[in-house]
Amino acid sequence: MTYLRFQHCKSAEVTHSLLQKVQNYKRILLQRIVSVFNENDIAYSLDAGNLLESLRGEVIPQDDDLDVRFDHRDWDKWEAYCRSLQKVTTEDDQTRYVDVARNLTYDGRGHHFEKQK
Repeated sequence: MTYLRFQHCKSAEVTHSLLQKVQNYKRILLQRIVSVFNENDIAYSLDAGNLLESLRGEVIPQDDDLDVRFDHRDWDKWEAYCRSLQKVTTEDDQTRYVDVARNLTYDGRGHHFEKQK
């Protein structure tokens, strides 16, 4: 018997209960990210699995990430937003960047602008 596994968390089997939690988390996260783009006047669109889910009106059970793209002409706005984030060092010496108002935390890639491009 074959069981579904999440795309990015292969150790977790897709169960009805876990799928509901993942979908709820993705919905909340997408709302918060969209608010970043809207507040900073950054044009964006869904992509890949999330675009398919939206067009089909149904969930892709294994899809456990968000696929959002923004217009490269809005790069300066994105970089300004990233630079506005609060820098935090975790207990294990990892650098994080935090948007306190939206309860969003980005890993250290948040300030590696050349790599982001």
